[in-house]
Amino acid sequence: MAVRFHLNNPVQLSAQRLFDLMIEPKAQEAFNMSKGALESRCTRSEAGGLIKLEIYIKEPSHEAKNKPPDEGTMLMNYDPKTLSCTWERRDHKHGKLVKVTGRIEIRAAGDNRCILDEQGEIAIKIPILGNRIAKKAAKQLEENHPQTCRQWEQLAETL
Repeated sequence: MAVRFHLNNPVQLSAQRLFDLMIEPKAQEAFNMSKGALESRCTRSEAGGLIKLEIYIKEPSHEAKNKPPDEGTMLMNYDPKTLSCTWERRDHKHGKLVKVTGRIEIRAAGDNRCILDEQGEIAIKIPILGNRIAKKAAKQLEENHPQTCRQWEQLAETL
């Protein structure tokens, strides 16, 4: 059973400025490093009117400090017409046991202000523990979302 999440917070940037940052590979890499990633690499391509980012992320283990780092790939499809994105995170360690997907919408909310609205699902197919882990991950995303928005604001100042 998938656990759904919905995150919605203001960002002190125009919707277009935030979108432009999010589709910039160097900004994505810097964003991931600011969140504690050990390594982040991003490539960009365009197809069918979409801007496609493939982002490799290596981060400290979420399981335990003495475990090997977690590695994953974010596949992001940005639509410049709607300032939105659909995405999927592929977990390298757990493969098809873990599925995380979502949608981002950036909505204007006045001069130099927008709303970053993110919705998604976390499905972890591990008996007994999977749903509990997914709920914990969704709660952590919710708690960290205001900080995520501030990180994009800070990146805008440096890039």
